[in-house]
Amino acid sequence: MSNWLIIWAGPVYGPGGASTAGGDIGKVEWGQPTQIVTFNVGPDGGWGSSSFGLLAGSFRDADGRILPRLLASRGLNASDYDKIAIAGFSAFHGLANPLLLSDGDSIDAAILLDACFEGTAAAPKAGYRDFAAKAARGEKLMVFLGSTGQNGPGLPPTSKGYECAFNAAGAGAADAGAALEEVPTPEGMRAAKCGAYRTGDLWVLNYCDLFAGNPDVHGGIVKHMTEETLQTLLVPYLSGVRSSGALARLRAPLGVPWWGWALGLAGLVGAGAAGVAVARRQRR
Repeated sequence: MSNWLIIWAGPVYGPGGASTAGGDIGKVEWGQPTQIVTFNVGPDGGWGSSSFGLLAGSFRDADGRILPRLLASRGLNASDYDKIAIAGFSAFHGLANPLLLSDGDSIDAAILLDACFEGTAAAPKAGYRDFAAKAARGEKLMVFLGSTGQNGPGLPPTSKGYECAFNAAGAGAADAGAALEEVPTPEGMRAAKCGAYRTGDLWVLNYCDLFAGNPDVHGGIVKHMTEETLQTLLVPYLSGVRSSGALARLRAPLGVPWWGWALGLAGLVGAGAAGVAVARRQRR
């Protein structure tokens, strides 16, 4: 049986701390021994992207890597896990982008819940672009959920979340000699209001303003999409099922968890951390 590690970061609640079931990573049925480690503030006590950038920098070692010391800060070692994934919301990009650039080869999957923001007309984030190319080639899983969220008045102007996602994913796909194509939203997830796009194991799901006022287009992503995104796309991928939507379709009619189907199919083949509020408007 595999042993998985999920790095859950950004201005997020730890397992069991979210105010909505859809926003609680603790509701995910992993089907394998899985450890979740939460990083929800930077070393300065803040939860903006600059604070998570400081967190990344504070763990960078002499070889330029971040992951070993990040895990060591919690008494963990990457070699103890068969699969490692990162997932997070909003200002998480301050940590996720440098982490994927420095340690992308050691990370199996990245789930970015409206966690891509940049200055207007900025170049694609280098770490995101590099990992997106790997995902487009089918070597990793990378999922962007984007919205029309962006910095509000009084803060430096940014792209909208979906604009940043397409910027990075499109560049990575092109580096891999591929292009994003519009596809149906994976079954098991609410429909992407403004389209779902995929190439290889690289996804961009554009929810644009679906969650307007609930609590807002940006915060609604983490409050309502966390559990179903991880359950539908991350868990099957880590388990080795490459057609991510297939198990969601199998699970729905009979109420059987995905891992029950996986074990059954395998048999046939063989025989033959406390959090912080995310609803407030924070600097991204």
